[in-house]
Amino acid sequence: MGSYFHYTIINFFEKILTNCDKVTNYNVIEKNDFLVYSIERNHPYHSFNVYLTDSYLFTLSDYYNKPKHLKANDFIYLPAPQQNCSNEVYEQANFDSIYIGKANFLVKFLNSTLDEIN
Repeated sequence: MGSYFHYTIINFFEKILTNCDKVTNYNVIEKNDFLVYSIERNHPYHSFNVYLTDSYLFTLSDYYNKPKHLKANDFIYLPAPQQNCSNEVYEQANFDSIYIGKANFLVKFLNSTLDEIN
């Protein structure tokens, strides 16, 4: 749940967004049960939502209980280096066209069009 993040994780995530010249605006759209950001980017880059998860091992159960805001072409961010998810999660997310990754993939995602990512 979003309320359990150490402030350095939030600061680092927002610094990634602030330093990306493609991002025009971002804001928190849900904070009580989940930490979800809405990200707006310059054309031709699509706008999307990012769900920050604090699950050490992001399971299929976690995936199915993800925030209602997530849809195709959104992103699940695993902010801690030790976090991971199972192959089943990657397969289901791929089927749903939802991206999952850590900071390096998030930066690539922010700076790319969907065609470049796929």
